[in-house]
Formats: sequence, structure tokens, C-alpha cells
Amino acid sequence: MKKEDAKKMINEVDKARLNYHKYFAGYAPSDPRYKHVIINSALLEVEGTAQALAAIVRQKYGEKLYESKA
Repeated sequence: MKKEDAKKMINEVDKARLNYHKYFAGYAPSDPRYKHVIINSALLEVEGTAQALAAIVRQKYGEKLYESKA
């Protein structure tokens, strides 16, 4: 496959993916109004990302979320 053909195919797939998301979700995936948490997992790596998300959940819902219901 030629480089130009590959770029054209990538652009077509990206456009189709965007249209699919907009059709079913009703908004563009890049719309910041629907981004409640954005984490650079490349910066924090897996463990740091997990810790950051856990802290956000604890802040929002408190420790009761983790308590046993027994």
C-alpha cells in the first residue's frame, strides 16, 4: 500500500469513527463538556493512575463505598 493511500484510509476511518460516536452519543468525543476527569496515564503510569482515580472516588463517595455490607 502506498503511503498516500494509507493516509487516506486512516482519515476515512477516523471520520467514520467520529460520525459513529456523534450519532450514538450525541456529541463529539473531543467535547470537553463531557470530560469529567482527564489523566495522563503515560505520566503517572498504571499504579499512579489507579491511585489518582481511587482518590477521586474516595473524595466523591467517601470511604463507605469500600466498607463491607455484612
